[in-house]
Amino acid sequence: MIIILGLFFVKARQLTREQKIIGFIVLVTLPFELYAGYLQSFTINNLFVYHLLIPIQYSFYAYIYYCYLESKIIKKLILVSIALVMVAAVALAFTIQPPDTYNSYVIILSNFFISIWVLIYYRQLFVQLKITDLKSEPLFWISNGLLFFSLGDFFVEGLMKALLDQSLWMARWNYYYIYLPLLCTLYITFIISFVCRDLFKKPNMSL
Repeated sequence: MIIILGLFFVKARQLTREQKIIGFIVLVTLPFELYAGYLQSFTINNLFVYHLLIPIQYSFYAYIYYCYLESKIIKKLILVSIALVMVAAVALAFTIQPPDTYNSYVIILSNFFISIWVLIYYRQLFVQLKITDLKSEPLFWISNGLLFFSLGDFFVEGLMKALLDQSLWMARWNYYYIYLPLLCTLYITFIISFVCRDLFKKPNMSL
C-alpha cells in the first residue's frame, strides 16, 4: 500500500484516470485497514469496518470500467451493480449478516461483478480495431490483478463464513495462506500498473 501511495503522489501529474482511481482507492482503504488493525490489537471485533469498506471499494473499481468500457448498456449495468452492492450491504447488515459478523455475501457479490467487468474489458480489447501494447497499459495490469484476486477470493469467502463458525484455526489458515497471497498479488499488479509505461518503454530507434 505504501509503495502505491508513494507512486501515486510522486507521479500524480503523469497518471492516467485509472491509475488515479487506484491510488485514491488505496488512500481510502489505508485508514480503514489501520483502524481495523488497531481494533484487532485490542481483540475488539473489527468486522463492521469491512461492512463499510467493501461497498466503497467496489464502487471505485466499478467506476474504472464505467469510464473505460464503451457499451452504453454495460455502463448502465455497472451503475445498477453499484446500487445493488450498496443495497445488499445495508440489507444484509440489518438481517442475516449484521455488522459484528463476517459480510461474506457482499464480498462474493462484489467479486462476481468485478470479474464480469474485467472479462468484458478483455473482450473489448480483442474486438477493437487498433494495435495496443498491452504490457504498457496500466488498466491491463490492474485488470489482471483484479480478475486473479476476485476469482480466488470468491472461493475464499465462500469458505470463510463456514470456517469461522466451525474452526477458528481453519479460518486463519484460509486467511493467511490463501487470502493474503491473493492480496499481495493484487497490490503487485497495481504497482506494475504505475510503472509499466516506464518499465516497458520502447527504445528510441533514432540515430
